[in-house]
Amino acid sequence: MRALIVDDDRFVRSGLRRTIDWNTLGFSEVLEAYNGVAALRIIRQKNPELVITDILMPVMDGIELCQKIREEKSKCAIIMLSAYNDFEYARSAMQYQVSDYFLKPLTDETLSALHERINQVRQRIMMDYSHLHSLYHLQTHVKNLEGVIKSRQAGDLEPVLTALFTDLDAMDPHICRDISAYVVGFLQHTLQEMGCETKLTEEKRQQLIRGMLTCQTNRQVFQYTLQVCKETLEALSPPANSILWAEKIKAYVRQHYADSNLNIKSLSQAFHLVAPYVGSLFKEAEGISLNEYINQYRMEVACELLMNPVIHIYEVGSQVGIPDPNYFTKCFRKFKGLSPKEYRTHQLRGDDSAPAPWLESDASGS
Repeated sequence: MRALIVDDDRFVRSGLRRTIDWNTLGFSEVLEAYNGVAALRIIRQKNPELVITDILMPVMDGIELCQKIREEKSKCAIIMLSAYNDFEYARSAMQYQVSDYFLKPLTDETLSALHERINQVRQRIMMDYSHLHSLYHLQTHVKNLEGVIKSRQAGDLEPVLTALFTDLDAMDPHICRDISAYVVGFLQHTLQEMGCETKLTEEKRQQLIRGMLTCQTNRQVFQYTLQVCKETLEALSPPANSILWAEKIKAYVRQHYADSNLNIKSLSQAFHLVAPYVGSLFKEAEGISLNEYINQYRMEVACELLMNPVIHIYEVGSQVGIPDPNYFTKCFRKFKGLSPKEYRTHQLRGDDSAPAPWLESDASGS
């Protein structure tokens, strides 16, 4: 049997050759390649039964290599090496029947686990890999996890992670540990993209992760993963770029206020963020809810339009994104303390005796 190690770091390649007892594992030849192109050439010539590949490499990365291997109908088993922040790449490799994932840098503990995994892979080299297709579900779980992270609701973590680990229940604990590490890395990466910083110290985070890597059962992995993610979210500080995001959102509202479908949901889709996060981010920066701001801006524009006697009052509502005349009147009265008709009359007469905005009138306006 042959194995192929693919990594642009020669120290990683030589380290794996030295530390793994290949002969005991039944591999008579261990080949090396520094990128995906060189690896593909060797695979075509030597047809190794096992490929251990890094993800990020020059010329051709590990994901493209996996794609090429499966396109050429090779039955070789694939084990991937990945850093924490390579989660998105690792997730895309699932469709190529990657057997397992191990984290870099390779510690003694990781190498021991890798040695054991290679032994298990050796025993199933020619087996059908269909039992690993359940990993496809990970993509759905990660999308749900992303929503929880962006809403910053630590209390919503448990059901999402429970669903994930229920799907992984039949998997070997080694696989669950690695996927769990990817989840933690994905959490950190997403928070960085959001501009959030966690007050959880790096020492504490590493302590939790080390504890997770010693877990022997999937239940233990789940509990540690939940603890790491929960403590990270609970220790969040306000996003550093919340004011910048709020300005972008306000500019979008000023441009699209006439759209009757403008709301938190449409804004979250426009900015590729989850709705709860958009709402909390805006309120954190501006001190009012996003719905209040949208309505306030619409009413300010409506006041300007009402100063033009040529425009019918029902047209004003449509022009500010509230086509229902009754609802427009209700919103306007809440904002100005007058019906649109009363406001126009007072303004055109130059009457300064209009009620203050906080005085609600029971009279119906039209």
